Amino acid sequence: MSRKVAPFIDIVRLEDKEAKLTAFIRTLVEQTGGVSDADPKGNAVLLIARSTESPVAKAVAALVREGTIRVPVKTILALAPRQEAEGVSETLSAIVGTHGGRLVRDVRLFDAHEQIVLGQAASWTGDCMRRDPMKRDAFECFAGDCSKTAGWARTSFERLWNICEPLPEDLLQPVTAETCPPPVGVEDAVAEPLGSPQV
Repeated sequence: MSRKVAPFIDIVRLEDKEAKLTAFIRTLVEQTGGVSDADPKGNAVLLIARSTESPVAKAVAALVREGTIRVPVKTILALAPRQEAEGVSETLSAIVGTHGGRLVRDVRLFDAHEQIVLGQAASWTGDCMRRDPMKRDAFECFAGDCSKTAGWARTSFERLWNICEPLPEDLLQPVTAETCPPPVGVEDAVAEPLGSPQV
């Protein structure tokens, strides 16, 4: 019988974000096998991230590449990847996997929080996607063994997934100088929220 660990909220310093998330996920995998192909319930990692440059996206991508995470990752991104940024194509290919990924087009949804759901009982919740995680420290909730918290996170993920748009196919192709589009940022999305209702 596993030891129950209550969710806890911690303030995470800017420079520690990616390392702390990587350690949290790796510990869960090593202790419980909750993110492996041997776990039929943990058939996908659910990831909501502001962008491919968010620490949570980089942490998950690194663990996919090293083989720690061996199941598909379902990913929702708030901002389209800035393809000219170094390492974006590698991060994107690692976190999108076979599910294709979704993109938030309605800026009203940017109040949703970054999160990971791992298996049936583990999750992490970060700051809302409207705030750049690389510009501030933040309070984050780590829940390594709480099925109720993970269940709430899973429900919110699925609802968001259903109202987001598939990532454009051209974003999933190798980036070259000829195919690299201009970056899409919050300012662009606010000016033209493609997914918002017509009035």
